[in-house]
Amino acid sequence: MLEFDIRQMTQDDVDPILRLLTETFGPGFDDHWFSWKHVSGPWGSSPGWVAEDGGELLGVRLFLPWQFRHDQMIYRAMRPCDTATSPSARGRGVFRSLTRHAITTLEDVDFIFNTPNSNSRPGYLKMGFGEWGRVRQRLSLIRPRQAELSDDPDPPIVRTLGTDTDREFLRWRYYECPVLEYQSFGLKGEIQCGLICRIRKWQGMRLLIASELWGNRRQQKALIQGAAVELGARLAWFAAPFPKTGLPWLPRPGTIVTGYDLRNPHPGLPSFSLGDVEDVL
Repeated sequence: MLEFDIRQMTQDDVDPILRLLTETFGPGFDDHWFSWKHVSGPWGSSPGWVAEDGGELLGVRLFLPWQFRHDQMIYRAMRPCDTATSPSARGRGVFRSLTRHAITTLEDVDFIFNTPNSNSRPGYLKMGFGEWGRVRQRLSLIRPRQAELSDDPDPPIVRTLGTDTDREFLRWRYYECPVLEYQSFGLKGEIQCGLICRIRKWQGMRLLIASELWGNRRQQKALIQGAAVELGARLAWFAAPFPKTGLPWLPRPGTIVTGYDLRNPHPGLPSFSLGDVEDVL
């Protein structure tokens, strides 16, 4: 029998939840972030559950709604995120109890997926999650080359199983993100090709992180080379399938995806972008 109560999160819980997340992980958890991530997403607001004892908040578990598309087939999913346990409640099974409660409560959801780190992955596997596979990644040199770029690419058409990246999703995920700054590029005169990226410093150099990249191989190569000129980058980070840059590359540790089937069995490892597995989610 549990020594604490579990109930669904309400609006009155938001401020205590933000304080707990800040105490656990550091700054960055505020009303603006919460509204962006857990209220205004393209697939609805995030359900959440809290554990409490005598009115004291012991822990929180939030689930971010997600949607996958495979041609005309839609899969509704949830991804666990933003979980915290009060230091005074650690060792009491709060994390496991909140997760199991959510699994038995979620409705109209095909499966749950997430990208846990090496510390939390064993706990998920013990609760019945399975490893779907690894999102392969690559670091590559870029040969910068001028290209006629535009800044408003059309969204990709999802033909293989992947995130339903329509214009509403791209706007929410990248253009409205309060945590990281992204830029987008297309090729003038071309349709159905695009790049959404961000820049970070790595080993003293400017690294272009290709959060979303779509189009044929020729278009992708031209986009990366043109963006490198615009942004002063000489290195790029990609997720598979990799564009043919024709320059040396190094494989990087991939991101392991775990999942739990609910209403429907998952149809295999989706084609994840780097943006799908960034820590901001």
